[in-house]
Amino acid sequence: KSKSKDQYEETAYGRKNKKSLGYSSGMEITEEDIKGTDVTVFDILRKMPGVEIFGMPGFNQSILFTRNRTITSQAPRVVLDGALLDQSILNSLSPSEISSIKLLKGLTATLRYGQLGSGGIIFIETKLGKAN
Repeated sequence: KSKSKDQYEETAYGRKNKKSLGYSSGMEITEEDIKGTDVTVFDILRKMPGVEIFGMPGFNQSILFTRNRTITSQAPRVVLDGALLDQSILNSLSPSEISSIKLLKGLTATLRYGQLGSGGIIFIETKLGKAN
């Protein structure tokens, strides 16, 4: 009996079974939500609750999560197909390449990723990454 890749999630402590984590991974946008839209990744993220986008469209935009109506000082990190990266990767990513986007905020992100997660985590799975 093979185990589905969807049953596991990458954490700061390695790959863990999702059922054993005991918490929700937060908000999610799927490929169906993105399909047919002619927007950037920043435009997609802007529509999610608690997400603030700063900067001029197309010019080194940055993302911060709001917490209790205040903006956190640390920028969220991006996990793209399992690799922890800087937000700058979002400038070169096309929405047509994305399979899903999930947000993880607050204490849950810090517990999973330590100090790196204190500003939140943006999980992006591409169609190519999902196929692998």
